[in-house]
Amino acid sequence: MVPRQIPGVGWFLVTTPTWPHRRGEREVTLLDGVVVRLRRLKKSDIDAVIALHRQLDDREQYMRFFVAHPPYLEKVAEKLVERSATQYAIGAFEDDALIGVANYVRSQDPAAAEMAVAVAHHNHLRGVATALLRHLADVAGRKGIRYFDADVLADNNLMLKVLRDPGWRCTKRFDGPVLHVRIDVSTMDGGSAAPNSGRRATPGECAP
Repeated sequence: MVPRQIPGVGWFLVTTPTWPHRRGEREVTLLDGVVVRLRRLKKSDIDAVIALHRQLDDREQYMRFFVAHPPYLEKVAEKLVERSATQYAIGAFEDDALIGVANYVRSQDPAAAEMAVAVAHHNHLRGVATALLRHLADVAGRKGIRYFDADVLADNNLMLKVLRDPGWRCTKRFDGPVLHVRIDVSTMDGGSAAPNSGRRATPGECAP
């Protein structure tokens, strides 16, 4: 079991991920003790993907897309449910409800991929994004990807917390209000990512 902290609530022990019978799926226990299922998205998920992104509030949409009210959510959803060798997207499902999505798209660098994550409005601070990114990193690592690249707005505190708390190793550089982050995929597995908000960050970690 792995310790996890919910701000304002305290520490909980979270079970390590277990693989169910269906290949490519994983069950994980979130910070609040709820078990969710992680699996690769498919075409029949498109309506749920669109709905998840539409219900994000203005700030959440701006943090994710760098623009409020993006007019291309259907196109985004189509790409996410498209299965190809260059991109991979997974969803987190609580019962049958989609509560989060993470994906990567391979870049020109064969060792790297651009990654992104979005979590439904009422499901923040439950560990959904961290669980999704760990699973995505596991998939990516088995496909030869060594680094995840991400562009994060400097005031996107929720995403910065997701990157900082597990202690994943990364490099960072600012370009105006945008933080460019490159994360070492090999440091993202569950055994090495237990957050400890009371410790001092070591060099290379995704600290502010």
